[in-house]
Amino acid sequence: MIITIADPTPGQAAYQAFVQRIVGASALLGILGLLVGVGLTAWSLRPVLAALRQRERFLAATAHELRTPVAALRSICESAQRGDEAPQLALTRMDGLLRSATHTLEDLLLFARLDAGASLERQPVRLDLLVETLLPDDDSVTLDAAATVVNLDPRLVTVAVRNLLENARKHGVASVQSHIHVTVAGTQVTVEDQGKGFAAELLARRETDFALSPTQGGTGLGLAIVNMVARLHGGALRLENRVEGGARVTVSF
Repeated sequence: MIITIADPTPGQAAYQAFVQRIVGASALLGILGLLVGVGLTAWSLRPVLAALRQRERFLAATAHELRTPVAALRSICESAQRGDEAPQLALTRMDGLLRSATHTLEDLLLFARLDAGASLERQPVRLDLLVETLLPDDDSVTLDAAATVVNLDPRLVTVAVRNLLENARKHGVASVQSHIHVTVAGTQVTVEDQGKGFAAELLARRETDFALSPTQGGTGLGLAIVNMVARLHGGALRLENRVEGGARVTVSF
């Protein structure tokens, strides 16, 4: 038996080409659909992944912020047990450390609430008077402020300004003669000190990129809270090093 295979007619060739195109187009659409599905899934998971990363940073920062006072308490207890330190002095030092640790825990919880989307309770506030109430009674801090009324959340702004002042006192003052200068102008509060200034790594960050981090030399939690409060008010946090030495922090609400 002899089987002869003839060339397809023009109509059959056109039909075969049409089928091949349909199959190719279907495969291409299937691949595009898969890619789009993967992209949409990844996009929908972005908030979840961001929340998980933020939770990891929060836990790391919590451990970092509490490690120092816990180690100090252990050292004081061991010193008192050996008889190297009077019990009353040891108790006084432990009380100070516990108060500091409590304040740190309160700040950590506040940051968690702000990060979860806490709402503002705005009201007209004399920003200059609010800042003035937070200054110490001594002459270590000078204030230059004009009367200004700002619509803000006084509780959160109080926490933010107090954190700025504490950071300047702890990390900025280089000597007994140095002092901190605070300026209130409009919706802005500026705190300047005469210390060593900020590290280049911290200054290189964008204004919206002050994330809670356990690697910022003790300033991470305070700056993270200040930045969060400022952004909730539609403002910003800006860090600078002064030409004459020291740091300058400006926060707007």
